[in-house]
Order: sequence, then structure tokens, then C-alpha cells
Amino acid sequence: MTLRQLRTFCCVVEEGAFRRAAERLFMTQPAVSQQINTLERYYGIKLFVRRGRKLSLTPEGRFLYELAKQILSTIDEIPARFEEIRSAGINTISIGASSLTGTYILPTAVNKYRRLYPGDKISLEIGYAQDIIQKLRERQLDFGFLGKNPSWSEDGELEFLPVGKDKLVFVVWPGHKWADRDMVMPGELQEETFIHSKQGSGMRALVEAYLQKEGVAKPNSIVEMGNIEAIKKGVANRLGVTIVSYFGVREEILRNELIAVPLLRLDKVSRDFVLVHHRDRKLNSSEIKFYEILREVIAK
Repeated sequence: MTLRQLRTFCCVVEEGAFRRAAERLFMTQPAVSQQINTLERYYGIKLFVRRGRKLSLTPEGRFLYELAKQILSTIDEIPARFEEIRSAGINTISIGASSLTGTYILPTAVNKYRRLYPGDKISLEIGYAQDIIQKLRERQLDFGFLGKNPSWSEDGELEFLPVGKDKLVFVVWPGHKWADRDMVMPGELQEETFIHSKQGSGMRALVEAYLQKEGVAKPNSIVEMGNIEAIKKGVANRLGVTIVSYFGVREEILRNELIAVPLLRLDKVSRDFVLVHHRDRKLNSSEIKFYEILREVIAK
């Protein structure tokens, strides 16, 4: 099978006749027929059926046509991609991220981006959200990729581009008395030591807002930890239970190292992941592509 055969096949489908396809491709009709026959022999299928003068696709033909269009479209994009790389030159993008977004989401997006723009350089700084925001205001970073704090609002300096949604999960260790529960009531959290993220973090604000709304002003016993890795280890070592981003614990949940337990109305709580930049800074084409890649990664 060759790309030329796929192009010929697509042309026959679009023109609806071998003769018109031959004219469009500046080929003879027998040459077009030969290429279609070669494709059919290669896959052991029939691509077309004739009904009178009408040429119709078989189910296999429809499948191959949709797939061939995708393949040819990707192939045809290659020259434009190289031209875009040449015209854009080498970019250096500096990104600030929280421990959550920088550890569990950005690496996948950066790998995809670098395959498209191998010459570009990406500098990643992980820190607390409020510090990242301040550096963006001072133009020390190009972008911040963060979970949006409920207290943040649009202002004259920064722009928040929506990337996707972060959902929260309540997790306990395997063997915990709630591990097999269908539902835990928020008031029951008073019975357990609760592991919180650092005061001032976006996740801490979100969790505290949920607990307050549910009438749990403050768990009786609190352990505070500085990052999500420490929080996960704290739960695994039976120091307490916690509410965290699903992105930060999905691997542990899949491996049954931590257990996600339904907590009443927690599924109604979410926050936005945002790409933050200074309003004075306009995104170039490769940076727009990076933004699109981030959205794709979050959506999966």
C-alpha cells in the first residue's frame, strides 16, 4: 500500500467515478482501476460496489476512506509545520506550576509539545500558587498553569485562560473502616484526623469552603502537609484521611494503594485549571498550540 494509492482511492470516492478521478489526477482510467485493485488485493476486501451506473462504497470502503482522509491530512500538514517552526524560530517558554499541575499534568503536555516543536525550550518552575501569581505580575514567568483559587478574580494585569476542570476525591487507606462504604457523611469527618494542604493553597481554600458549606467548620484533628506527595504518604501510612485532586491520586487509586470513597455532595465541587499570563503578553502560534495541548491532556 502506498500514499499514492490512498490518494487515488479518496479521489474516486469524492468524484464518484473512475473516469472523473482519472481526469482530476491526470491519469488513465485503467491506471486508476489498477491502483484500486491493488488496494483491494492488499487488504483482501472490496472497496466499491456498482449499482447500475452508480459507484457505492462498501462498509470496508467507508472505513478506509475515513481513515485515509485522516492519514493524508496529517501528511499534508508536515510542510506547514516545518515552515511554522522555521518562521517562529526557537522559543523559550517559562511556566510556573503548582506541585499538582507541575507533577501530574504538565509532563505529558510538554512531551507532546516538544514532538511538534523540538527546537523550543521549556523552563518549568514549581512553587506555591500565590508565588507563581506574583512572578507573573512581575513578568518573571511567561505562564502559570494552576488550579484556580476561588478568591482569584480577573484584573487589569492577568488573564486566566480556561484549560479544564479539576474534580475532588475523598481518599482513605485500604482497610480503613470507611473503605467499603457507599457514602460518607461530611459530619463524620469529625471522627478522623484530616490531612490538609498548606494554608493559603488553592486546594486548601476549596476544601475548607466545601466543609464549611456542609457544616463542618473544622475537623477536630488536623495535620498540615506541604505538597500532595506528602499528603498521599500520610494517608497511606494511616496518619489521616484527605480530600485531594483526582489527578494527583488516580495512579494510587488504580493500584488500590488508596481508596476513593464517595463523600456526600463532594462530586458537586470542582475548580478550573487555568493558564495564566500577563495581559500585555500576546501568545504566538506555538504557545497557542501548547495551550491547546494542555486542554487535550486535561480532557482525557
